[in-house]
This record gives sequence, C-alpha cells and structure tokens, in this order.
Amino acid sequence: MATSAIEEFGFSRLEAIYRQCITDAQNSGEIDSAADAHALAACFVAVTRGMEVLANGGVDRTELTAIAVTSLAAPPVTCDDVEGSGASAVS
Repeated sequence: MATSAIEEFGFSRLEAIYRQCITDAQNSGEIDSAADAHALAACFVAVTRGMEVLANGGVDRTELTAIAVTSLAAPPVTCDDVEGSGASAVS
C-alpha cells in the first residue's frame, strides 16, 4: 500500500470515528442537529493531526492544550460570504 493510500485510510477511519461521535452527540442534544457532522469530523481530524505535527516539532503541552480548547470553543460562523466554499455551518 502506498504511503498516500495509508494516510488516506487513516484520515478516513479517524473521520468516521469522529463523525459517529458527533452524530451520537447530535442525537442526544449535545450538538446542534443542523450542524454538518461530516464537516465537523473533518475539522477535528485536521486539528488533531496538526496538533500531532506540532507536538513532534517540540510545541509544549500548554500550547497544544490552548489549541485544543480554542478549537472546541470556536465561535459558530456562517459560510454565506465565502464563495465556492461548499461548506455549511450553523450560526
């Protein structure tokens, strides 16, 4: 299996795990049911993989924790003004 195929498999698998967690949270009322579970899952994969790269580069735990907390507390936005984004967000 080529490296890119391995990376894609890892991304897809992690995204599916996050998506299921998000869907479960939507079903229990913890996350707005109008939120795009797929987009949120992809965002969390990007953030966590980015944090992994930063950690491997020597960024300390305090900074990584701040990144994690910020990503979870990010204000809701709409993508109406972003042409061609294809994204749907909850405002």
